[in-house]
Amino acid sequence: TEITSLDVAVTADTVETAIHLVSLPPAGTTATSPTSYSTTIDGRRFDSFVRYPAVDPAPMTWDASAAAYMPAGTSTWDTATNTVTFHIPRTYLAGANVVAPYEVASQSNFGVLSASAADDHAPEGTRTVGVSNARVIAIPTPSVAPRSTAQTVTFSHDGGNTFYPEQSTLGTTQEAGLDSSHTFDLDVPQTSDVAFTLDWTDAVGGSDLYLRVTGAADSDSQGTTSARPETASLTDVRGHLTINVNPYLVTDEQNGTTYTLSAVITPKQVVDTDGDGVPDSADACPTVVGTGTNGCPPPVYEHVNLYVDGVKVATQDVDTTNGPASFAMPVTVGAGSHTLTLEWQAYGRVLATKSVQVSGPPPPTSGKGKPNKDKPKAPKL
Repeated sequence: TEITSLDVAVTADTVETAIHLVSLPPAGTTATSPTSYSTTIDGRRFDSFVRYPAVDPAPMTWDASAAAYMPAGTSTWDTATNTVTFHIPRTYLAGANVVAPYEVASQSNFGVLSASAADDHAPEGTRTVGVSNARVIAIPTPSVAPRSTAQTVTFSHDGGNTFYPEQSTLGTTQEAGLDSSHTFDLDVPQTSDVAFTLDWTDAVGGSDLYLRVTGAADSDSQGTTSARPETASLTDVRGHLTINVNPYLVTDEQNGTTYTLSAVITPKQVVDTDGDGVPDSADACPTVVGTGTNGCPPPVYEHVNLYVDGVKVATQDVDTTNGPASFAMPVTVGAGSHTLTLEWQAYGRVLATKSVQVSGPPPPTSGKGKPNKDKPKAPKL
């Protein structure tokens, strides 16, 4: 088998898939990488391959469902440890309604994209690895239409939402590994207003919990008062939030204090001029439909240039990701013999050239087929 093992982990920001291989060969010297590696997350497939080894040895990552390239660094190859690792942003997955828990699988392939054939799978066959971690909410994909329906998310800590007196912090910063506070993560893919509410039981009286939100927005002094419940309201939020519940003071020695934490997310009306699912406020190309996470078309790495007698007269972008690409560049040449040269270029490097000889139309003739050298005569008045 090609794959020796598969490691999958979920962080607050990414789904990490590490594919361990018997051998991870160099990219090779052919026009495209001879091998590609894939991970699927809830059926959504991502491919990693080196597209032009002679030009750029860094792997590229292709989202097969969106038919678009992911940002550089989404996948990495480590030939020292024979490992291919995917770092798929959870906000990107949430935008496609792919949320935790995740079912993950991997495979190695001969060839790339539409020309590939599976070589090995991990786990075997159609089995998957189920993983979960911090909650990612599934807010509807941004749209021109207003989204006014609020969604409520509740948070539960592993082991329960209860603090005891010995966990009281009294506002001091605790040492790493001894922090008794509870931390949650929340991804908000669509611009929204988010309102947090932290409430708790207090049978004895005097217990006080603090709430702090950081990340894409900051709650500042909200949530750290003597009030019960604590609240924090954030506006125009889009991105990752980290929520911390701190047991400032717990007085009930017998039962402790049990809290509830919820967030009400109200999506804002979003303007998406080009209708590509990325709101204008986050779209780097707001009037051009794009498949990238920044709202822009994928970058163009390939071009065909046309030269006539060594002078470039036309150029056209092409994409051979899924096989041969056609192009057309009409050109008119003058009388006589000319050299037409086609040049295929990627990442600024020439991959191939081809030249042909062509002849332009002869000059106009008069009389018995002789070139017309007579000067035009002025009309008679």
